[in-house]
Amino acid sequence: QETRTRGPVGGILFDMDGIIIDSEIYWEKIERIYARQKGISYTLAYHRDIMALSPPELAEVLRRKYGLKEMVEQIIVERDRIALEIYETKAKLLPDFLDLIKRLRGRYKIALVSSSPFEWINPVLRRFRLRPYFDEIVSAEEMRDGHGKPHPAIYFFAARRLKVRPKECVVFEDSVNGIKAAKAAGMFCVAVPGKWVKDRRGVSKADLVVRHLGDRRIAEILV
Repeated sequence: QETRTRGPVGGILFDMDGIIIDSEIYWEKIERIYARQKGISYTLAYHRDIMALSPPELAEVLRRKYGLKEMVEQIIVERDRIALEIYETKAKLLPDFLDLIKRLRGRYKIALVSSSPFEWINPVLRRFRLRPYFDEIVSAEEMRDGHGKPHPAIYFFAARRLKVRPKECVVFEDSVNGIKAAKAAGMFCVAVPGKWVKDRRGVSKADLVVRHLGDRRIAEILV
């Protein structure tokens, strides 16, 4: 894929799950377990429906589209209980992330922008001592209207927090919903899709698609 052109860069925005840590491999197992407990078939369509949503939005999808009777708050609590173990003990840093952010630190304003709640973000920052690398940490739970990705609100919010214009931001995303959010915000998007991301047409909406954060084309546009 050809890299699309972009203007000057002021801010770098990193998604967390699937970009910084390998949590997505654990999430798929959790989602399969949770779906089975609730009598839902775990299909590719189901996976696509819930990918990168904020917890309240995901709970609403499970209620509206998949017929769960539990209240939104109860669904969130049930999934939180399963998920905490991923972030506190299981998830590992993905290769090349630390090398990349160490090179970018001090040259650009950097934010972590995640659909996950702070309850999951904070253990990752602590375990891997990542907090000093970020100027801002943004969670979808800060969105007053509860919008996670693919809605662009969280990326507009992050740009304001960094005090950079959206068109001066480069976003690293692994999911199609995340790519949609970044592009809807008018940002340059680098996609690093995991093997669980099957929607290649959706991935191709990114400005640059790479297999890992060590790809030399990233260095060409940023470092």
